[in-house]
Amino acid sequence: MNGTYKISTVEISSLWNRADVVWRLNPDVNILSGINGSGKSTILSCIANMLAYGKPPSRLEGLVGDVKITCENGHVLSRGSSSIAPEQIAISYVRTFDHGAEAINTEWIGKYRELICTELDKIIYNLQRRYVDYQLNISKKVTDILRKDNSAAAHESIALLMHQQQQFLEMVDLLFEETGKKIDREQNEVIFSCGKETLTPYQLSSGEKQMLIILLTVLVQDGKAAILLMDEPEISLHFDWQKKLIQYTLELNPNVQIILATHSPAMIMEGWLDKVSEVRDLIQNAR
Repeated sequence: MNGTYKISTVEISSLWNRADVVWRLNPDVNILSGINGSGKSTILSCIANMLAYGKPPSRLEGLVGDVKITCENGHVLSRGSSSIAPEQIAISYVRTFDHGAEAINTEWIGKYRELICTELDKIIYNLQRRYVDYQLNISKKVTDILRKDNSAAAHESIALLMHQQQQFLEMVDLLFEETGKKIDREQNEVIFSCGKETLTPYQLSSGEKQMLIILLTVLVQDGKAAILLMDEPEISLHFDWQKKLIQYTLELNPNVQIILATHSPAMIMEGWLDKVSEVRDLIQNAR
């Protein structure tokens, strides 16, 4: 097959038993807009579940008919078909709605047990592990390059290899600049210095945690072809951060396909208006 496993078309029959939906997607940025209750989150959930499990969410049984996803390379996912494997394309579904400590089993978290109190904290904890693995992978690649060649060209290759991580560090520092927080470059995990204080990411505000989660998720994709779904990522984000989110995401991974649902005008203010689809415009055969 030619092309990638990025999505080209999503077809959902009998959404909420009211209408069929057909959404033709761009390979880079896709923004779904609509009033509350129009089905934005339901559409994203259907896409995410089909990609991961080959079926719509069980909670939507009887409320959604068939779901069919067609990829750029012609691969088709429908109810009962096999899901897309991680080695074919990285798939991330970022939901920034937070939940309290009662929803989390913290027995396995170790030294951070007292700090991890919400669902966002748990997501950050898992991303910290992936960030460490990401750095180890870069270090291994650097070592392999230097073993074979120590020329100026080799060092240029190393600089390119480390560029995305450096971008990530600079982005986070810039976003958090007004509150005086800066990522400590001497740490293997994401740890912040703030004046003389040291802060873990679990001590950040909700908005800071959300932005960190999104950027870390994209970084550890390591520049590979990926699909990133985000449901109302603007929640708790400052207006200026909302405007920068799509730009920063694409800078960290130019090969990611962004699929997001939003109510925020700020998300489209930096040149993304032509990437917006209204749910009402996707409807076919309204009942």
